[in-house]
Amino acid sequence: MSIRIVHCILEPRYSGAEVLVLGLVHAQISAGVITAVIALRPSEQLFEPELETLAALGCRIYVPTKRLVHQERIFWIRRATRAFRPDVLFAHSALPSVYSRVALIGVPGVSIITVLHTDEDFDNRRLRLYEKLMWRRNAIVVGVSPASLRNYRRLITEKQETQLIANGVNIKGIRAAIPHRDEVRNSVFRAAPDEVILLQVGRVTPQKQQRLSVEALAALKNRISIDKVRLFFAGVVERSDYYEEVVALARVLGVEDRIQFLGSRQDVPLLLAGADAHLMPSGWEAQGIAALEALASGIYCIFTPLDAFFPFREMPGVHILPENSKGTQFAASLEAAIRTAATASRYMREMEQFDFERCANEYLRLAEMMALRTSQKQ
Repeated sequence: MSIRIVHCILEPRYSGAEVLVLGLVHAQISAGVITAVIALRPSEQLFEPELETLAALGCRIYVPTKRLVHQERIFWIRRATRAFRPDVLFAHSALPSVYSRVALIGVPGVSIITVLHTDEDFDNRRLRLYEKLMWRRNAIVVGVSPASLRNYRRLITEKQETQLIANGVNIKGIRAAIPHRDEVRNSVFRAAPDEVILLQVGRVTPQKQQRLSVEALAALKNRISIDKVRLFFAGVVERSDYYEEVVALARVLGVEDRIQFLGSRQDVPLLLAGADAHLMPSGWEAQGIAALEALASGIYCIFTPLDAFFPFREMPGVHILPENSKGTQFAASLEAAIRTAATASRYMREMEQFDFERCANEYLRLAEMMALRTSQKQ
């Protein structure tokens, strides 16, 4: 079946949902699908070459030159969809979903699929109210974890058709970076062979709890020497006020010289290859791409006790923090890992269920099913 698929995102950038969309578009183009990407914000500069590559492959790109607000977003999506004429629109996360459904009122023949990328997509009261009024505009709701769908049914409705599609990553590509460990440690981390490099990948925002990692590093200083321990944060600064707060805290706690912000990165597999432990103390997640990339790389991983991370708890080299952990408990886990040389190992984990090819195939099959259903109604 020949179909046209468009993905609507908030902003082209190196972040979990957008990285997943990038992979889906590549896979759909390879499968002969005509594709497009609509964004509501200008692209992050580092991400622009990715859009250029997609355009060269035939993907239609609808990215504004300025940040759109309110009705501008509705008009932008409406114009883009009328120009592209998709059969299926994947709206990734709550805001793109809200604006897409309003924009396509009166536009026939488009199946709107909302994709929930976190467990908190409708935590905002106004978004929740809108969803309760407009949920019937969804053809189906996709969740990347059971918790995301469970929360949707609890907060919005049990009547909406839903489907679970777990995230996927390029496992072979991630593991291909491992032999470049020494190169990355020299060129990026500038680390001595006996240094312990802690890495946290994710947007700099309260959700990702970089503050807790800084508190843990400061508490670790009271347990062992951290002269050969450094903490790196890789990810776009989404909240500048929170970034300043984390930097100020590091200064007050006396560990400012032991942390570094790398900003948005396109080479996460290489960073993981060069690091010794990956920290993911998120306050909430559905199923983070960063978590899957870290697990695939074989690096030692520390997670908070979220539903999204429980499937990983039996994997080798994975530590789940206690509930409501403070910096001191986090530090105790880091100390144990460093003292037992857990951070010096690479762990082979069964990751086939999180392979990207499986994920891409499920999205394509769903799009074909929704497009067929819509055509039969017309």
